Amino acid sequence: MSDLVLKRGDDETVQLLLTDPEGVGADPDDPSTWPPIDLAGATLWWYVKASTTDSDAEAIIAKTTGTGIAVIGPTADGRADVTIVPADTETLPNWQLDTELDWEVQLKDAANKIRTVGEGTVTIESDIVLTPNPLDPTPATSWTYDPTTSAGQVRLLAQDFDVEEPIFSDAEIAAFLSLNSDDVRYAAAQALEVIAANEVYVQKRIKILDLWTDGPREAEQLMKLAAQYREQANANATVDEMFDWAELVYNEFTWVERVNNEFQREFA
Repeated sequence: MSDLVLKRGDDETVQLLLTDPEGVGADPDDPSTWPPIDLAGATLWWYVKASTTDSDAEAIIAKTTGTGIAVIGPTADGRADVTIVPADTETLPNWQLDTELDWEVQLKDAANKIRTVGEGTVTIESDIVLTPNPLDPTPATSWTYDPTTSAGQVRLLAQDFDVEEPIFSDAEIAAFLSLNSDDVRYAAAQALEVIAANEVYVQKRIKILDLWTDGPREAEQLMKLAAQYREQANANATVDEMFDWAELVYNEFTWVERVNNEFQREFA
């Protein structure tokens, strides 16, 4: 069993009592005899990793003195608190939850000597309530649905209209429209393609529609629907919308001519 247990998304405090197995009067085999480490002028690091071979950049949680770690009481007592805030754990993937992770404390003393002064395992438990402040109805990203607007029509065609389980934010819907010259069907097709390519979105959409199907099958159907929307958009496009310029450049003269033509088409 892990010696530390944290809850995802909770404010937590990990209390450290750092002792020295090589201190005066210490028996290396009896931790009860180890004296506290004097933390005067020391810097501490507390890291949590999924594997001991992970780099520091891959640490799940990383704290250091002044940024999440504070010495408590007289420095000679060897006590320090590690402050865990919701942002440290609330977005962890499921595979990092409810399993033993490794933690370690390193210390650099006033003489710039570095040593490991504590280690163990920690389990970050999954939680049920994912929205810690239900009294605040304002979501982190805006989501609106009005089928009389272009954005709402994209949501309608992409079947992203459940306020309880939204897939895309307003900004993402606006981006689909912008990328597709404000064409609703093209934008909806791209939204469906993004859903199909993202397993998390696929599973969320299955939950919205209450479908009993598997992810790959659902993704295949989404791609087919996206293709239908593109065909409809192409069928409704005017000749001008379907036509683009194509000029052959095969020497310096024709290159200069092409540049001049582009300038005239854009600014004439």
